[in-house]
Order: sequence, then structure tokens, then C-alpha cells
Amino acid sequence: MKEQDILELVKFGEHNQLECKLGKGGLPKDIWPTYSAFANTTGGMILLGIEEKEGTFYPVEGIDVVKLQKQFWDHINSNQVSINILQSDDVKPIKVGSYDILQINVPRALRQQKPVSINQNPYIGTYRRNFEGDYKCTKEEVDTMIAEASNSTRDSIVLSNYGLEDLNKQSLIKYRQRFMIQNPNNDWNELDDKEFLRRIGGWGRDREKSIEGLTAAGLLVFGEEHTITDFFNNYFLDYREKVNEVEGQRWMHRFTSQSGDWSGNLYDFYQKVIKRMNEDVDVPFELNSEDYSRVSVTNIQRAIREALLNTIIHADYFTRGNIIVEKNSEEYKFVNPGLLRIPLEKAISGGTSDTRNQNIFKIFSLIGLGERSGYGLENIHNIWRKNDWEIPEIIESFQPETITLSLKTKKLISQNHLDTLKKSLDNEFDDLTSMEIKFLSCLLEKNSISRRDIQALLDINSIELSKMIIHIEKLDIIERNTINNIEFYKLKNIDKTNDVVDRENIINGVKDKLKGKIRVKPEVLKQLVLELCSDDYFTINQISSVLGRTENHIRQKIVLPLVSEGKLELKYPDNPTHSKQAYKTRP
Repeated sequence: MKEQDILELVKFGEHNQLECKLGKGGLPKDIWPTYSAFANTTGGMILLGIEEKEGTFYPVEGIDVVKLQKQFWDHINSNQVSINILQSDDVKPIKVGSYDILQINVPRALRQQKPVSINQNPYIGTYRRNFEGDYKCTKEEVDTMIAEASNSTRDSIVLSNYGLEDLNKQSLIKYRQRFMIQNPNNDWNELDDKEFLRRIGGWGRDREKSIEGLTAAGLLVFGEEHTITDFFNNYFLDYREKVNEVEGQRWMHRFTSQSGDWSGNLYDFYQKVIKRMNEDVDVPFELNSEDYSRVSVTNIQRAIREALLNTIIHADYFTRGNIIVEKNSEEYKFVNPGLLRIPLEKAISGGTSDTRNQNIFKIFSLIGLGERSGYGLENIHNIWRKNDWEIPEIIESFQPETITLSLKTKKLISQNHLDTLKKSLDNEFDDLTSMEIKFLSCLLEKNSISRRDIQALLDINSIELSKMIIHIEKLDIIERNTINNIEFYKLKNIDKTNDVVDRENIINGVKDKLKGKIRVKPEVLKQLVLELCSDDYFTINQISSVLGRTENHIRQKIVLPLVSEGKLELKYPDNPTHSKQAYKTRP
């Protein structure tokens, strides 16, 4: 990392992926909770040789980085921590001007390595990280990490005292009918229900306990809601739909697993949801190239189906959290309990699979549902890219553990963006290719974007991208920065007046709501921040000025929690520590 990058990081202060410590008298003892926290969350960087004064961080002199480096390796390779997940290049001395700093990069631990704990006791020495710093994990969080570290699939466990009487008969009948259509010559069609379930992973035998019964997968996929919740206390399925904005109406259509007018199991949930979600998707007339039959499913429908199946198949039914599926006029949203089991980059690039519920996956795949070999997310990204829609967004949260997939059907190139570019570039706009307009439109929407992301979004190779950037740079409208060896681009010299709304009216409206109020609850302040940032980006300083609170209070207690909750988006999402970072309410 370059000197300027370090200074930018330090200037912004600590956050969920950066910890600064002094280290003047030797290796700080509190470095190990931070090591554990970064490893168990999303990774991060520790800088030794940084001092905090009144909320501002400065490099200090007199730091013996060689000694600190040796002490660090001595401790991490002892029984101080449960596992060393670092490589030699992750710990290195760096120079910032005349100052010596020890930089420690802590990667996210693999699920098989978690929990990364200290002091030889995972239940009192396991930490995670949020915007307020390191925090001790609960017993439930530690138990989940231990369970997730196993290579056995938890949905294969045999449930004591659960049998065929706990299933919804109609769900199983409908499944078997579809299985027969999909596999007409399969011998399993002649089996009774118990043996059929055994073959597909819904019935099992625990040889150690000498018991037979439904597997967790069998109960979840075909059970009755009340029998499912007898074992899975947190089980809850929720479908919400709001296509048109109707005043006073939160949802136009909604059903949950507890409504009592249907089984409430996973198989029927899939059938009900996919029917609702496909209702408004246009199916153009298209013929199959092989037999000239009409194509009845579009790529968009396939992407929605894959997203729904991913949500069901990869959910952690043993932990807190609900499955939530939402359909809005410009967005499909899928939420499931549980964290990613492989790095996000691998999940998007495809070819790597680490299925949490292998039996549930098997049950759906046997009737032709579910993408094999880990290409589900990649296919979704490809379909969204071909439609020139916004990049699919995946948000990972830790309290509680959830994954949110947002698929927005908004065009990357809006008329507003075109007007802005035409006004700023004048005659030079006509010289831009359609690919270059897409690139600039992405920057107008996202403000900053990495080379890797823009290459994936535009579906072009590195050479084509380099040629395009060279041409655009001649127009003096973009600039590039390198952070952690990753190249980012952002706009400059672009007049965005077409994108500006009447900020003053919004600001005055928020101020009026605070008049005469000295003490305001944090939740009220959060709502005011969401209102303030509803149509434009505001910096911490600007928000602080409008609300009349200190910058530190606004950052730590209001803004960063809203970011963590997925309610605020960053102006520079690829560089959270950007000196001009600003925030806007998510649509």
C-alpha cells in the first residue's frame, strides 16, 4: 500500500476493516481480539504506530517495527490464538514519510478455520467486528461457526420421532408427480413414500443411534408448518409484494408460512412464490432452435428462479433469521439466514460450489430445479448485464447472520445520465461508443468503480477496457486511483446539475422537525438522516451540521449503523475511507 493510501485511511479513522494501535511499548495486548474479530468477519487491516488524539489519528516516531514484527509472529504461532491464518507477506513494515508503521493484513478466515479465537476457549475468546469495534460473540454465534466448519451437511440429520405423519401429503404427491414427469423411467416411481424419500434424501437412518426417520431436509421441504417449527423454532417464510405505490398500503400481496391456509413448507413456498414473481415478466414469442417449440421461460425468469432456489437451498435453518422474498416495481430482493460459505468473488465468477443444504439441493435438482456446479450467481449476473440493468448487489450482515441479494431492473444508462453527459461533453459526446457511454453512466450512478467490476459489467476483456479508458482519459473526465493494488475510476469535470434536487427544501424540512428538541432518540435521528439523504449524497460533516450533533456521534451512532443495516449507500463504495465519502438513502 502506498504512503498516500495509508494517510487517507488514517485520516478517515477506524472503521469495521481498520484498527490503529500505538505499539510504542511493545506489541499491544488488545491486538488479539482484533485479529480474531477481523478473521471471523470480513477481514481487515491493523496498523501499529498510529496514535489517536481527540478523534484524529497520527503516525508517531520511535516505533521499533522489527521488534513488533518478531513479537507478533512469536505470539501468533503459540497457543495465544486458535489458528494462524496469515502468510508472511501479510505482516510487513512500511514507511509513511519519516515514520515506521507495521501493517498487518488479516484475511477473512475460511469456514473450516472458524471460530478463530484466543486464550484457548472459543466461548469466551471469539470476536467479531462491527462499526463500533470488536465485540465478543455469543454462544449461539460460536456454535454456528463450529457447526459450519463441518463438511457434513446438517440437513441430513435424522430427526428422532418424526415420521410420515408429520408431512403434508399433498406436497409429497405433487412432488412425486413432477418427479415422474421429469424422470418417467426411474425405478423410484414404483417405491412407497418412505423408500422414495430415502432415495431423494428426505428419510434416513442414524446407525449410531439405531433410529430411522425424516431427515431435516425431508421435514423442511414437505412438512406441515407446525411440525417444522416444533424442531426449527426460528423457521419463518415471508413473501411480500408491492408493485404499485398505494398510499397507506404497505404490501399489495403478502403471505407467510404461518398464515394457516397452506402447508408452510419449502416446496410449496417455492411454487407459490415463483408463480407470483413470474406474473409480470414479459415472455416474448421465441422458438426453440432444435424442435421449434415455443420457449416458455425467459432468461429473466430463469434468473429469478435461480435466485429463489439459492435463497432456499443456502439458508441456515438452524440459526436466527427468516427467509424473506420481496417483489417491487424495480427490484427483486431475496434474504436468507446464514453467511457466505465461499468468498463472494468466487461465488460470482462461478465454478465453485459449497452447498449448505445438500439434501435440499438434491430434492429440488431431481425435478430439474437448481443450477449445478456453482454457476447460479454467475448466470444471474450475466442475465442482468445483458439487459443493461444495475449490477446485482449482495449484502452480508452479521447480527443476525443474513445474506441479501438485490436484483434491480433499473437501466444503467438513464435518460438523466445521458442528458448530463451530453451537457458536459457537448460535441465530444457524439464520439463516444455505446460501451463508453455505459462506462461513464456507471460512474455517474456509482461514483467510483473498480477495474474488475467494470470489466465484468461491460463483459469486455482487459485489452479492450484499457483502450477504452485511454480514449476517455483524453477527454479529461475521469481519474484513476490505486488502492491495495486495485484500480478504481471516478468522474471529474462533469456538471451534474441534471441530477441535483432542491437540497435546501429537504434540509430545511429536517431542521424544522428538530426545532426546540434537545434530546432526540437515535431511531428518530436515523429516520431524519434517511429523509435528508433521500435524493442526494451528504457527507458526515454536512449531516452533522444539519442535525446539530457532533461528527463522531453522527458517524458512530447513526450513519455507520445505517450503512451496516443496508439503508444507506456509500458514494465511494469501493473505497470506504475516501476523504470525501458521502451517503445516500438506498432506494
